[in-house]
Amino acid sequence: MVEWKKLSEICDIFAGGDLPKNYIKASEPSGKYIYPIYSNGVEEKSLYGYSDTFRVDKASITISARGTIGYHTIREPQFTPIVRLITLIPKNNEIVNLEYLNEALFLTQIDGTQGGIPQLTVPAVSQIKIPILSLSEQQRIVDILDTFTSSIENLKEQIAQRRKQYEYYRDQLLDLEGKEGVEMKISDFCLLKAGKSISADDIFEKRIGYEYPCIGGNGIRGYVSLYSHEGSYPVIGRQGALCGCVNWITGKFYATEHAVVATGKENMDQRFLFYLFENADLNQYKTQGAQPGLSVAKLNEVSFIIPSLSEQHRIVSILDTFEASIQNLEVQLSQREKQYEYYRNKLLTFEE
Repeated sequence: MVEWKKLSEICDIFAGGDLPKNYIKASEPSGKYIYPIYSNGVEEKSLYGYSDTFRVDKASITISARGTIGYHTIREPQFTPIVRLITLIPKNNEIVNLEYLNEALFLTQIDGTQGGIPQLTVPAVSQIKIPILSLSEQQRIVDILDTFTSSIENLKEQIAQRRKQYEYYRDQLLDLEGKEGVEMKISDFCLLKAGKSISADDIFEKRIGYEYPCIGGNGIRGYVSLYSHEGSYPVIGRQGALCGCVNWITGKFYATEHAVVATGKENMDQRFLFYLFENADLNQYKTQGAQPGLSVAKLNEVSFIIPSLSEQHRIVSILDTFEASIQNLEVQLSQREKQYEYYRNKLLTFEE
């Protein structure tokens, strides 16, 4: 049997307060400052710092009331919520399982006030209704969903470890100082050319007639009806705070004036160029000012040690293997997250 209850009926609900008198703004506890302080934000970004005291001594759920409105998560006891955060503490653990409550909130529309600065209020949260089942049924649902969340966390950890391995080997393989090769300026081994300007009115979401990716300073901006390049290229962003970022673009695409397309000259592996530039922190060569940018002329003067073509192929083969492994894990993660959402919806959808 399902009974719908307002959160105010099953939880004590209160807004976060001011910062504690004694605290440090840090990402790790230190000395007597061991109790976390949380504000709004997703995952680790919600951690504000640490205090020598705490306000909440029970396992709770916090909900972001500003910015990342509606983001909710379970908090372990002994923490302090501050402004922009709403805390929920079950009044009776014999009525609602905290993990079940957190899962049920994923299927709830949590909206902030409109106008001015959108925010979530305690009265609004108090009126939210969730389906209450028997504790045994709540636990059954939690156990099923936990198998998915555990698998998801495991895959995330595998991806993080594989990325560390990839970065380690990339750094080792592309540290060519003192190794066999020839020091050359970029202009000697590669042609860098910025794309052409295109009106924002000519860029759309992908659809028939507009199927070619439009590449800007940080990847795909949208889709257009014409393409300027066909093949596989490293593309360097040349405008804005993220200038110097490198994307690998393959197929037919249109490069805007904010993207620099790199084409290797004789005895250059295009994929090697991608790894070389990705590892080079090209952002360090940007111009200073309100709108940072990269000059093709300045980039052309940057020097690298270039190994033989066979060595380039060897390096690419190793790094591509890591890339393929990471992508495979990411596909598995995406599939598992979709499965989790599907079963969460099936298990927690009831008619009121």
